[in-house]
Amino acid sequence: MNDSTITSPSQPRSRRSRLLLGLAATAAVAVACTAGAVTPANAILPSPSWHELTLATPGGFAHALTADPAGGVWYADNSNAQIVHVSYATGTTRVYPLPAGTYVSDEVQGADGSLWFSDPFAKVMRSLDPVSGTITSFPLATTGSFANSLMASADGVWFVDSSTNHIGRIAPDGTLLDTDTPAMYLQGTLASTSDGRVWSSAMVSPILDGFDPATGTFTSIDTGLDSVVGLAPASDGGLWAAGGTEIAHIDPTGAITRLPIPLPPRERASVHSLAEGAHGELYFADQNRGLGTVDASGSVSWTATPFTGIIPDDVTVTQTGLLWFVDLSNGSIRWRL
Repeated sequence: MNDSTITSPSQPRSRRSRLLLGLAATAAVAVACTAGAVTPANAILPSPSWHELTLATPGGFAHALTADPAGGVWYADNSNAQIVHVSYATGTTRVYPLPAGTYVSDEVQGADGSLWFSDPFAKVMRSLDPVSGTITSFPLATTGSFANSLMASADGVWFVDSSTNHIGRIAPDGTLLDTDTPAMYLQGTLASTSDGRVWSSAMVSPILDGFDPATGTFTSIDTGLDSVVGLAPASDGGLWAAGGTEIAHIDPTGAITRLPIPLPPRERASVHSLAEGAHGELYFADQNRGLGTVDASGSVSWTATPFTGIIPDDVTVTQTGLLWFVDLSNGSIRWRL
């Protein structure tokens, strides 16, 4: 393991966005930082401004971004065989080398404190102890299993196995729960609701299937969308679901509100990553149009950033309310105060 520091956030590449009105003031005070430090979560800041994280290894390509419980983030850099933790509170990064041949497809920090990640080519799930750096591997249910779309829960980590149309849960000791789903072609996205159900969707289908671990049974909901291409938990205990032209909110009673995505006639969105913010707003990524937002009133809009040509993915909101995403156009990580 290597410990290093976060360099001061780099300046955005252009100044076309209104969001940068406060950026000059931010730069003038160096965001209350010197090199090797970041702004504390409780600092008084100007209006929201965007930054680019300096990756731990120059030339790296970030992937599988996920938040930790303390306001920091994790990311994988498969090109350099490493997982990296970024502490927003202390302003440091820590690099964890991976075994040769490891490929991280997704990761999430579990309730046990370990970082869990899937290595689909090795057909295993792995857990990383953030203190010691020890990596433990656990085999999946079948030799053909392909785990992805990880989601933490109180009793383990859930995942999608699209090769078998199963969903599974791995406990901290490696114990597996593996269950078939009603879906013929399971899509790689999961979300849970306050009643403990774990929801998944099939490709090109408006149907959501909710698995109750206590009873082993499924409940299905027709969202009314043209198809479900993304899921996220909602703070009211319900769900967010994205389709090609609308985003739906399903409350805990099952009531569905569909919100149109602003699009040119006969066009569809390509939504594939959703995350709810600190005030109930929803952020989502579209590979063709950038970032979008659903505000508290239910209005859907596109979110301006100062970065050109972005392909956002792995949209993540930390405990401190900061919005992060990976830019697949160049493997960078962007974040907004």
